[in-house]
Amino acid sequence: MAGDLIVEDFQVGCHVNFIAPTSWSGLRRNQLRSYEVIHKALVYGFEISWMTLICANHCRDQNRCSFDTSTEELQCSHPYCFLSLAYGSGYDDDTCGRWAHIISYVKDAITLIRIGLVDIIKGKTTSMQDYPLYRVRYAIGHYILPSLLAAKLLFGITFFIALLIYKWRKRHWSMYECIELYLQQQNNSMPIGYSYKEIKKMAKGFKEKLGEGGFGTVFKGNLRSGPCVAIKLLGNSKGNGQDFINEVTTIGRIHHLNVVQLFGFCIEGSKRALVYEFMPNGSLDKFIFSKEGSINLSYNKIYDIAIGVARGIAYLHHGCEMKILHFDIKPHNILLDENFIPKLSDFGLAKLHPIENSVITMTAARGTIGYMAPELFYKNIGGVSYKADVYSFGMLLMEMAGKRKNLKTNAQHSS
Repeated sequence: MAGDLIVEDFQVGCHVNFIAPTSWSGLRRNQLRSYEVIHKALVYGFEISWMTLICANHCRDQNRCSFDTSTEELQCSHPYCFLSLAYGSGYDDDTCGRWAHIISYVKDAITLIRIGLVDIIKGKTTSMQDYPLYRVRYAIGHYILPSLLAAKLLFGITFFIALLIYKWRKRHWSMYECIELYLQQQNNSMPIGYSYKEIKKMAKGFKEKLGEGGFGTVFKGNLRSGPCVAIKLLGNSKGNGQDFINEVTTIGRIHHLNVVQLFGFCIEGSKRALVYEFMPNGSLDKFIFSKEGSINLSYNKIYDIAIGVARGIAYLHHGCEMKILHFDIKPHNILLDENFIPKLSDFGLAKLHPIENSVITMTAARGTIGYMAPELFYKNIGGVSYKADVYSFGMLLMEMAGKRKNLKTNAQHSS
């Protein structure tokens, strides 16, 4: 646009294809432009300058080059960092620069993969002769290798955690399956098997807690026929669930006036429970140890309770097909019904062995401190036999007679 060329010379229907910066000062930003000024510019002319080479050298690897009218300087931008020339707005140099830098090297990595990384390093390809070697090294060292190592590390950690979970579940579920299979094989003499859903329904959501022993928590519940029961939920057991097997197989085959009756059991995955007859008066310990508000038993009643406990122990030792050693006779494991008839309970530590064998083999001491026979601690004073229960019964008798504990330790939580 120069010389005698004026606005009227433009043909009707012309449209703008391209806008370029000019040297005309009248087009500077925030400057009022009147028709007279524009007319003079068109009459006298002005210079249009757009040097592609300068723009390319200035922006180099950037994909867009434009002219900032506010600074009258070339402005470089990445396709992901947009520059609005119409409103004269720029972009955040720091943020946009970082993203443009990362995206640029990601594109380099894609290019390297497409052409062939090995060929580029060895110089066998001619399609990237003008490609700067430092960009290849930078892309490999800062993006490709770290990404591969991070992916490998993430996959390795995930696989290791999954393997540990699989091993743990396999070991525990195999243990539960063995327990369930064993109890199914003993079905002829076993009590009723319940599902965990039925157990929870019996206990009414485990709302009423009766007590807590060495191997689990006891809740009050009701059978479908109406009678009250004591439901014992077993905690995490030791020795592949041996305490649960002991209690079910031992007490499940016993029917004696002075041994608590087992109505049923539950073995469902890791959930295990025992359903006993309900003892309204609870355990013996709260009657023989002086407590405020406790019922004071007469010595005649204490004598009757002692005789009942002795009969129960004698039945375990001589009245069954297999001799049963309780190994945890103490006041807390003697339950009393509504008539104060004593019943032995908690057979988690019990051990069965043939009647003809007088001595049994023990791998570890079992019982409660204060009630355990010396031979359970010291092997050089004699073998372990049914007399270990007799010793525990003797310690129990002394506590019943004196109405005080032999030791200051809490016998309730020591087994």
